[in-house]
Amino acid sequence: MQISEPHPEIITERAVRTLASCSVFIQGLAPNQPENLLELVEGAGGTIDDLAVCVHRALAVFGRAFWKLAPEERQDLLGPHLSAVYRFILDVNSQHLGSGYAPFFRRLLWEGFTLSLVPSVDRLVQVYVQVCQMPAHSEALEPLSLCLDLISHVWREPRSGFDGHTVRLRVLRALMDCLNMLDVVPVEVNNQVACAGIARRVKDMLGFLIPSHLVWFKMVRELQLPQNHDDLQTLNFSGSEYRTLWAALKGEIEQKLRLLYSEFYWRACDNLQCARIRARNEFRKCGTCQEAYYCPESECQKADWKADGHPHAKICSAPVSNPLLPALGCRERIFLRLIVDDDFQNNMNEIVRIQLSFLSENPTTGTIVTVFDYSHWPRQIWVCSALDPAVFPAFSLSDEKRDAAILRVEYSDGAMDLHVLRLPDAETLSEKPRQERLPGVGAQWLLMPLRMHRGSTFYADRNSLAQEHSRGSDMTSFNTGEICNELRTRGRTCH
Repeated sequence: MQISEPHPEIITERAVRTLASCSVFIQGLAPNQPENLLELVEGAGGTIDDLAVCVHRALAVFGRAFWKLAPEERQDLLGPHLSAVYRFILDVNSQHLGSGYAPFFRRLLWEGFTLSLVPSVDRLVQVYVQVCQMPAHSEALEPLSLCLDLISHVWREPRSGFDGHTVRLRVLRALMDCLNMLDVVPVEVNNQVACAGIARRVKDMLGFLIPSHLVWFKMVRELQLPQNHDDLQTLNFSGSEYRTLWAALKGEIEQKLRLLYSEFYWRACDNLQCARIRARNEFRKCGTCQEAYYCPESECQKADWKADGHPHAKICSAPVSNPLLPALGCRERIFLRLIVDDDFQNNMNEIVRIQLSFLSENPTTGTIVTVFDYSHWPRQIWVCSALDPAVFPAFSLSDEKRDAAILRVEYSDGAMDLHVLRLPDAETLSEKPRQERLPGVGAQWLLMPLRMHRGSTFYADRNSLAQEHSRGSDMTSFNTGEICNELRTRGRTCH
């Protein structure tokens, strides 16, 4: 059996070695086969044509013997050689030798996974994607759909022995590999409907995998193109625009992967008068609700226990927020805090410039609020007064909690600041076309106090610097990089 279009390249040394190691495994299943694959390839000069013959002969032997074995025997044989088989598959695919064998390879990979021989689903999907891209598959989007099926199965039925955090990270990395396949998908009108369907599946999976999927809900929403073919033709949505959106989506997922990894090691004190972020093992968990994390000093937990006379379990499970926003669990709280802290650290120069400009133009404004608006994509950041209901209407419904948060900031002696997350309402956005959505309608607001390490005066130094400049100063002339470096040095920031 010959491949239809032989590749002109000479087989690489790595491919020969891998094929040889795989041949040992195959010959162990069928000891009566005399061929040594390495000698066969080398003796014939190592051309792609001869390797193709070798591959098909080996697969035929493998297929006849392997599937006749009992599951326990297959596990014993496949386990020690699984990495060699995977490498073999990748090398075969890289040399365009897999025509007609994609279903066989998929079955082999799935066998290894169902036998619990593949603990890393992201590694499995990486090879799975390669296999599905073999020449036998003419439809470029089919492999992506198959991979999403595989990821969904893994998420619904995780392998025993792996914690939820590890599974979530691996599934998301596998999802990233699937999204990377779109780089080879020709973006034309006739397959944009299929791409839109893929986008919906990605959004749904993100909703299950990450609690704060609303942070990029807007972005994924933009990828859900009309399903009517006539509408697609009039949309005039170019391939470059579509790829730009996908690239941005992948960038967002990469950032959230890093934060999810950080989530496993970092926590924030659930006493919002403290709200410090530090290593997970430096906190102690609340013995009452088993969800809240507090600083090792007993003052943080005692303060929450006594606050407002409410039961401790309710205090530690509900952050200061709009009363209409449901209480968040520990995982959601730390993840959202990490998002805000990450955006603050990565955009500090611009944020400090905006804050200094606002404080210079409004010297008597008092406490300010830095708003991280995720209700529209791309994310926007602005500053307003915490006491201005016209600019910041969300807390007009919760004056007591707003005032309590402001007092916490004032009592922190410059170590704490107010940050606000503005999140879109998923149901509101999904029910209306993009052109009919009004800014701010259906948005959810979450007040997120954050502070630096104990003894930091970062925010106090920033406010003092702003007061040194009169109203109307040209803040664009400030060297914000030097300002931020000075503030970081004074404040000893967390990261």
